[in-house]
Amino acid sequence: MKRFVSSLVLLLLVSGIAFGQTRPTLDIATALFVTAEQDPSDGSLTIVTQARDPQIRALFPAGKNIPQNETMLSFEYQSDKPISDFQMFFAPELNERRSVTIPELKATPSGQWGKFTYFLRDVRERLNWGNDAGNWFIRLDWGNVPDVMIRIRNVEIRQPSNQEKVEIANNDADLHFKQMLGDKVFSYLNTSYPCRITSVDVSEKHITVTGTTDGRPHLALAEVMPYENITELQKFCYTKSLSGNTFNIRINRYEKRDGFRYDRLLSKWVIVDMGGKFPVIASHAKHPTGISPRNTVPSHKPFNKKGMLGIASWPGPEGIVDLDTMNAATIGIGITLNSMFHLTPSSPKDVAFTYGGETYFADGDVLARTDEMVEAYNRQDCHVLCYVRNYPANEDWTDSVSSRVLIHPQCNGGYQCAMNIANAEGLNAVAACLDFIGRRYSTPGRRIHIWATQNEVNANRSWCNLGDNNPEVYFSDYYTRMMRVMHDIFHQYDQNTAVLAVFEHNWAQSQASMSSYPARNVLDFILLSSAAEGDFYWGMGAHPYPLHHPDFWAKDVPPEITPSDDSPKVTFKNLEVINRWILNPKHFYKGNIKRPLYLCENGISSTEFTPQCLTLQAAATAWAWKKASAMDGIDSFMWYSPNDYSGDFGLNLGLRFAGSYKDNPGGRKPSWFVWQAAGSDREDEVFAPYLKVIGITSWDQIFE
Repeated sequence: MKRFVSSLVLLLLVSGIAFGQTRPTLDIATALFVTAEQDPSDGSLTIVTQARDPQIRALFPAGKNIPQNETMLSFEYQSDKPISDFQMFFAPELNERRSVTIPELKATPSGQWGKFTYFLRDVRERLNWGNDAGNWFIRLDWGNVPDVMIRIRNVEIRQPSNQEKVEIANNDADLHFKQMLGDKVFSYLNTSYPCRITSVDVSEKHITVTGTTDGRPHLALAEVMPYENITELQKFCYTKSLSGNTFNIRINRYEKRDGFRYDRLLSKWVIVDMGGKFPVIASHAKHPTGISPRNTVPSHKPFNKKGMLGIASWPGPEGIVDLDTMNAATIGIGITLNSMFHLTPSSPKDVAFTYGGETYFADGDVLARTDEMVEAYNRQDCHVLCYVRNYPANEDWTDSVSSRVLIHPQCNGGYQCAMNIANAEGLNAVAACLDFIGRRYSTPGRRIHIWATQNEVNANRSWCNLGDNNPEVYFSDYYTRMMRVMHDIFHQYDQNTAVLAVFEHNWAQSQASMSSYPARNVLDFILLSSAAEGDFYWGMGAHPYPLHHPDFWAKDVPPEITPSDDSPKVTFKNLEVINRWILNPKHFYKGNIKRPLYLCENGISSTEFTPQCLTLQAAATAWAWKKASAMDGIDSFMWYSPNDYSGDFGLNLGLRFAGSYKDNPGGRKPSWFVWQAAGSDREDEVFAPYLKVIGITSWDQIFE
């Protein structure tokens, strides 16, 4: 399970600052899952993490408020390893809604102190934290990885420095600008216009746009490219005067634009009134409504609901054996654009290709591995789902040169990075990569059937990083544009494919301002855009991980988890919420086709390797399958992970132990046998012992 980020986070190396401040006490008596020792010489505290949720509390003076102008939380630290998912709970109430999570505190050079600074204004206002007399404290959770040694000193809440005030003012201005853009887009999408574009048909060489007007003078058809904000344009790259009440205009599909041979498949078309100083929007824009296919492949549906993600990472030969044994219909893979593609050749194996008049290079080794995986799964008649994403440029397996073009320029960190459709160079490069993989993997025997657009995008700063200060509508507008680019390119090669909007488990609430949006809000925006600018075949990818524990039936409780459509979060406990959403006819594609819903990353952590915990993991696996398999809205339920993996933030999500687990390397957990039996004629027999573990007598009792 992945937990998510805060709003304004600064990691700085700075000297001490003399301002008004409130200093808490790090209370050793509250330490859990750590060893803790105080150094009287400098007041620092050394902790060594032991297990999940290593934590200690910073206690503030009892019965007092914290001055409202003290909005910077800071401390100095040393750490011999990076700390993933550093979480802060603002108490006395302890729940996820009162927490923020930092994706990573970086390891510090030996002997040097790093300084962590977090801007608390939003937390203090939203939670009313520290503003009245009370017993205030912050629970500091130091990730999920054992054996990390951390020294902490000089914890304080203080006033901002002059430099920080400038940075805060700049951030506020940036936020205000993005909020304004979002408000204008939202208003545009909700406005009724007198003119209408009825169709945009894309053929091999031409685009034909038809529509109706109210007959007024000075109307024109105009083109809007993906990196342009329709509400802000004062000049369009293309306009064509209109007369009469109807029109039918044929336009060349390709045109030299910004130095590239631009494919206008990617554009949308709008009617504007040119009679004033600046053009005025007179219709909703329309994306392609029909795309002439470059090739045709038959529809392919999963032969059952069971799927796997991460199967390529299984140790040794067990992967392909377990693929056969599990009878999994859907297999998930990933394509990392800034790993697979280069701007210049990296080896003689690279494959050169041209798009938009530019030459790019597909990495020969990455391509060969991807071909091998996809072809192997096609031989098993598997339905292949592919995540398309970017990783940070500094990762070992990414290309720092292509990253400059492929990663969105506002990206400033995170585990994965937003694609760059913000300018002509980035759009051409991203479209080139998508066109290459869409063409290559839409052929019999080497086919990807459905595409996930990035990953857990409502956790913006972690898994689809678009920088800071992104209001919901601003981000949702970017993401919808990205989905449309993918959809329109891929539909040239496979008219049956869909693109998925992928979310983590925050459903009707955000975890922290502008860091984890409610998935439902992003979905509502995509629906609004689809209704106004033309529907396209998109669906939902959901990751309904439990909150913390394998016995989620007892631990995932209100207020975070409820059976209501307004539940803050969705886990296996209340899957009914997203099942109802996808089955609502108001959300159907073109009003009559259910959109795809793939539970495309799901797992249960065996937080310990005790028999009791492994049994709970197996019982949870049975519960999750029984619920998901019975729901008509869910097309596939994909388990992650086949084996425990050290990169999963200390979680042990595997059906097998890691290959490095000394007691049983690569061995099968009890959950492996549950997942193997799922969907088979042995399901009830294998699942039966876990009814008692859960405390029920019939699987009917798990449904809300």
